[in-house]
Amino acid sequence: MASVEDDAMNAVPREERTKLEIRMLSVRDGLQWKQAAGVTDLVIHASTDHVAPGDRILVYGKIVEVGSPTNPGQLDFRKIARSKLKLTRMDAYHADAVVVEEASATPALSSLQSKLRRRFNQVAWTHVDPEHAGLASAILLGNREQLSQCRRSRFLHTGTVHLLAISGLHVGILASVFFLLFRIGLLGRRTTLVSVILFVLFYAWLVEFRPPVCRAAILLTLYCLGKLIGKSGFSFNLLAVAGVFVLLLNPSDVFSLGPQLSFLAVATMIAFRDLVVIKPPTDPLQALIYKTRPLPVRIVRSILGRCRQAVLVSALIWLVAAPLVAFHFHLVAPVALIVNPVLLLPITFAIYGGLGVMIFGGWCSPVADLFGAICETNLGWLESMVNHAESLPLSHWWTAGPADVSVLVFYILFVLLAVFFVSQIKRRWVLCFGFAWVVFGWLVPFQLEKRFERQKLQPLLCTFVDVGHGTSTVLQTPEGFTLLYDAGSLGSSKYAAQNVSSVLWSEDIEHLDAVVISHADIDHFNAIPVLSRRFSIGCVYVTPVMFESESAGVVELLKELKLAGIPVRQLAMGDRLKCGACVSAEVLSPPAEGTFSTDNSDSVVLMLEAFGHHLLLPGDLEKDGMQMLLGQDPIDCDIVMSPHHGSRKSQQAEFQNWSKSEYCVISSSRKRLNAKTCEALKSLGTNVCPTGLLGAVRFVIDEHGIEAMHWDLNKWRPIVPAN
Repeated sequence: MASVEDDAMNAVPREERTKLEIRMLSVRDGLQWKQAAGVTDLVIHASTDHVAPGDRILVYGKIVEVGSPTNPGQLDFRKIARSKLKLTRMDAYHADAVVVEEASATPALSSLQSKLRRRFNQVAWTHVDPEHAGLASAILLGNREQLSQCRRSRFLHTGTVHLLAISGLHVGILASVFFLLFRIGLLGRRTTLVSVILFVLFYAWLVEFRPPVCRAAILLTLYCLGKLIGKSGFSFNLLAVAGVFVLLLNPSDVFSLGPQLSFLAVATMIAFRDLVVIKPPTDPLQALIYKTRPLPVRIVRSILGRCRQAVLVSALIWLVAAPLVAFHFHLVAPVALIVNPVLLLPITFAIYGGLGVMIFGGWCSPVADLFGAICETNLGWLESMVNHAESLPLSHWWTAGPADVSVLVFYILFVLLAVFFVSQIKRRWVLCFGFAWVVFGWLVPFQLEKRFERQKLQPLLCTFVDVGHGTSTVLQTPEGFTLLYDAGSLGSSKYAAQNVSSVLWSEDIEHLDAVVISHADIDHFNAIPVLSRRFSIGCVYVTPVMFESESAGVVELLKELKLAGIPVRQLAMGDRLKCGACVSAEVLSPPAEGTFSTDNSDSVVLMLEAFGHHLLLPGDLEKDGMQMLLGQDPIDCDIVMSPHHGSRKSQQAEFQNWSKSEYCVISSSRKRLNAKTCEALKSLGTNVCPTGLLGAVRFVIDEHGIEAMHWDLNKWRPIVPAN
C-alpha cells in the first residue's frame, strides 16, 4: 500500500493505492470473453487487503499500455516494464471493483509468503514506534511505499538511498549473526556456513526475490559453498559466476542500473582489497610487540583500524559509482563520503533490533518491545543524521551529468586499473585518477562544448514540455539565455518537476536566467520549488497581483523562493525582458493594477519575436483579460499556446482569429484534451499540437523559417503541417 503524503503543491489530494501483480487469463471485449496471457500490475486506487495470492479475481477496470517517454531525458518506464515481461498496467478505481471469484484452495508458497510478510509488517507497527515503524518495515521487508516521498528524497540527496533498498549490505548484516555465533563458539564452521545459505535463501524468498537481495543471496551462497569445499573468499571468478546466475534469471538486468551498481560495488571491494584490508604484522618482532600491548590498547587500535577501513571502502565505492549515478540521477552527493561510514553502526543495530522484533513479536511481547526500542532508537539516530547531512552546505548538488562517452571511458580505465595495475599503485593515485577524470573527462568537455555552441549562430529553441494537464515552456535563445515560462501540473508537483528537469538536463542546462510565472493557479507553478533546489535561477517574474492570493500553494512558493534567495520581480503590460540581441520579449497583459477579475484573467501574456517570427504565450487568459488583449491591434503570430489548456471558456476561435497563428500548442493531458477545441482550430486551418497526444513539442526558429517537432520513441520527429 502506498503512503499518502500531504503536499501544498499538489493540486489534487493524493490517495492511498494498493498494487498487485496479477496473471491475466481472459479479457472482456464487448459481451464476449477473449483468452489472454501475461503478467501485469493491477493498481487499485483505494486501500484493500481482501485479495490473497492464488485467488481468482474479477476486475472491473481499465487496461492501458505502458507508454514510452514523452520528453527527452525522461525515465523510460516502458523499457523497465518490458524487462519484467510486462507490457500493460491495469487500473481499478474502487476496492469493490476487484471481486474474489474463487479463493485459493491450497496454501501455496506465495500465499504463505504473503501471510508472513503481512504478519511481520504488523509486528513491526505493533512493537516499534509509529514514527519509525514504516522505516523499520522498509529496511527489513522492502516496504518503501510506506515512507513518504519527502523522507525518501532525503536519503537520495545524501547518497544513502541504498539503506532503503534491501541489498547486499542488509543481507550481510543479517547473515553476520551466524558468523558471530561461530566466533563465540555456539556454532561449528560447517553448521555456520550451511545456516547462512539456508537463511539467505529464505530471506530472498521472503522479500519476493527482489533483484538486489537475489544478487546478494547468490553471491553469499556461492561464497559459503566455496568455503565448504576449501576455496578462498570473494574473487572476480566468484563475481562472474554470480553474474551468470543473474543473467539466467533475467538477462535484461545487465542493462539495469541497480545490478550495475551492485556488481560495481563488489568489484571495487575485490579490486582494491589490498589497499583497504588491515594486514597483521608480517615481521616476527613487530607481531610479538603487538601481542605484548595491553588488551584495551589492542581493542582501540582494532576499532580505529576497522573505522578507517570502512571509510576507505565507502570512499572507493562512492568514487567508482559517482559517474554512473550522476549520469542517471543527475545528482552528486559528496556528503555520502562522511555519512555512510557513520551510519553503519545505527543501521546494523536497527536491523538486529528489527530481526528480534520479527522473531519474538506475537508470542513474547516484553522481549519484542525491548528489541523494538533498540530498533526505533537507532532508526531515530539514523534519520536524524541523514536530515542533518542533507542540510549541510554543498551536501549535494544537481548536474546535467557527464556525457555517455565520458562515463564509458571512465569505466574502461577502471577495469584496466583494477585488472592490471591495482597491485602497483598507491591509495593516493586512486584519488588522483578520479580527480583527473572529473576535470578532463567531465568539466573541461562540458565547458568546451558550451563555448563552442555560443560561438556559432544558434536558433531560438522553444520546447513545450509534456507535464500532463499543466504548462511548462523552455525557451533557449541564440545567445544562451534560458527562460522558463511556467512549470506545473494539475497532478503531482514532483511529476512536473521531474519532466521539466529531464528536458533541461538533456540540453545540458544547469542555470535558468529567468522564470516567468503566468498567474497564481497551482498547475502553472507547483514544480518551481523543486526546480529551485536543482537549478540556479537568476530571477522569478510574477504578475503584480500574484502574491495577493492566500492559497497554500502560493504561500509555500513564496516561502521557497525566499529560502533559496531568488529575487522576485513583477511584470506588467509594456514591460520587456532582455533575452539577447536576437530575441525580444514583450508583456502584452495584464496592466499594472490587474484586471480586477480572476487569476486567469491576470495571466502574463508574453510575446517573443525572433528572426521575424512571433511566439505568443498567454497562460490561462480568459474573460476580462482576454477581452483586453483582443482589444489591442491584432498580431500575426506563427506559434501560440492555446489559452487555458484549450478550454472552451477562453474564446479559442476569437483568439485564433486575432493571432492568426500557423501552429497552436495545447498543453493538456490526453484525458482532459478538449476534442471540440481541436476540431474548431483545425477548421480554421491551424496546425494543432497537443502535448497529451504528441509528447513534448519543439519549434526551431531561425533565419530559414520554423521547424516543428515532437518527441516520440526517444527521438525528435517532424510535425508535418496540415497546410
